[in-house]
Amino acid sequence: MAKKQTIAVVVFLAIFILLGAYIAVRTAVIYRMGTGFANETSTSTVQCVGYIYDIRNIEYSNNLLGFDLQNKPFSRYDIDEIVVISENDLKEVITRTIIGTSKRIEIDDFSINNTFLVAPVGCEVYGKAYNIT
Repeated sequence: MAKKQTIAVVVFLAIFILLGAYIAVRTAVIYRMGTGFANETSTSTVQCVGYIYDIRNIEYSNNLLGFDLQNKPFSRYDIDEIVVISENDLKEVITRTIIGTSKRIEIDDFSINNTFLVAPVGCEVYGKAYNIT
């Protein structure tokens, strides 16, 4: 009888240990998935905040939009490509504007009613809106 009790206790302990290991592994997988998602979504937000730029000398006529893109000296990144969005149109433009420099941007065949938005590609949520005057 004592041998049956010993076997039952060993089987019970083995099941308990396997169940504990399964729970620990599942918890680790779920934790890694959560932190991976947080890192993927927050990286672009942190990078977008590092772009500090200004738009000046805006000119618009005959569907030609022109402006000076100034990448401020205290910006963290060069601006390689921007997206310009209006009520009617969207264009991506390669700029290669180094920190602390300014560059004239001209976009042909671009339709605007009143306002347009400028942002580095991937940072459209943080774009700056400008009016045509």
